[in-house]
Amino acid sequence: MNMTMRFFKENYYSRKELTEFLACCKQDLPQMKYIAFHLLALSGLCKGELFALTWADVDFDAAILKVNKAGGYSKHETFILRTQRCQNRAL
Repeated sequence: MNMTMRFFKENYYSRKELTEFLACCKQDLPQMKYIAFHLLALSGLCKGELFALTWADVDFDAAILKVNKAGGYSKHETFILRTQRCQNRAL
């Protein structure tokens, strides 16, 4: 049995780094971009899942965000929705 061990460099911010990053985003970026970074950092969403969110996915009364699709761009910059790879969940 041939097993290859791969070691990956830790690829995440510390709590302090994240706090500083979000503070800079809040100060220097348009509000919509700051909100996107904040949501990505605190929700565990993937970038494609964030792009595919619609207002229908937000339930303010129940404080739930429904994640059931992801999106991206093709060579022709067409937005593509994919549901087969995403795990449906509510945050």
